Amino acid sequence: MIRFLYGLRCFICCVFISGLFATTNLQAAPIGILGYNIQNAITNLPFGGAPLGFFGHTNAYSGTITDTGVEADTGFFGNGALVNYSGGTGTLTDSIISSGSQDNLFFTTSGVLSTDPGAGVQSVGLTITLFLDAFYTINTVEFYGANNSTSSIPGRLNGVEIEVTDGITTGSETFSPTTPFGPNNSHGVPVNDRATILGTAIDGLVTDRLILSNFSSTGNDIFTITEILADGLFVRGLNGPSPVWIFSAAAIFISLRRRQTVAA
Repeated sequence: MIRFLYGLRCFICCVFISGLFATTNLQAAPIGILGYNIQNAITNLPFGGAPLGFFGHTNAYSGTITDTGVEADTGFFGNGALVNYSGGTGTLTDSIISSGSQDNLFFTTSGVLSTDPGAGVQSVGLTITLFLDAFYTINTVEFYGANNSTSSIPGRLNGVEIEVTDGITTGSETFSPTTPFGPNNSHGVPVNDRATILGTAIDGLVTDRLILSNFSSTGNDIFTITEILADGLFVRGLNGPSPVWIFSAAAIFISLRRRQTVAA
C-alpha cells in the first residue's frame, strides 16, 4: 500500500510539474491577434466622402476612434484628419483579404501637419500595435495590400520598423525594403509585403505584442493594408498555470504525504 501511494504521489507530482512547464515548451503554432491600436491613422479624405476611407475604401473597427485634432495635407490626395484607434479589432485582423476597395485601411506616412505647417512635409507618426493571444517568438510578419489589379495603391508599402519586448529587453529591427509577394497591382508590383524576423536582432525575443512604426512607401507616401498576419513559435500563454490547478495538486500531494506517514 505504501509503495502504491508513493508511486501515485510521484505520478501526480510529475503531472503537476509537467503542467507547470508545458507552457514553456516551444511549439509551432499560428499567431492569433486579439486586437490592435493605431496612432495617427488618416481619415476623412475629401474624395468619396467615406468616414473611414477614400475612393470608396471602407473598414470596420470595434473599438474607439478618437480625432486627434490634427490634419495632414497629403498633397495629391488632399487633407485628412489624424485619428487614433484603441481597444478594439477589425479590418486588419478579420481574416479577410480584400480583392477591391472594401475592407481596407488607407494610410499615409507623411504630410504637412496643421500644427506646424511651416515645417513642410514630415512624418505623421503612424504606429500600429498588435496584441497577440499568447507569448511567441516571431518568424515573419505579412502585410496584405488587397488583391486589386486595377489600383496602384496596394503594394506601395516598402519599409517598416518592428519592435518586440522580451521581459525587460526590448528590441527592434527595420525592414527596408520589405519582401514583396503575391498578385500584382496595376503597375505590375506585388500587392503584399513580408518582413522576415529570422536571423535579425529580434529573432528569438519573446513577446505578446508587435509595435509597427516608421513605415515607408513609394509614391505619395501612401499605402493600404487589408490584413496583417504573423507566424512564429508559441512559448507560453498570457496567464500562468491556473491557481485552482496548483492548489488542487498541492492538496492531493499533502493528503498522500499524510497517509504515507500514518501507514509508516
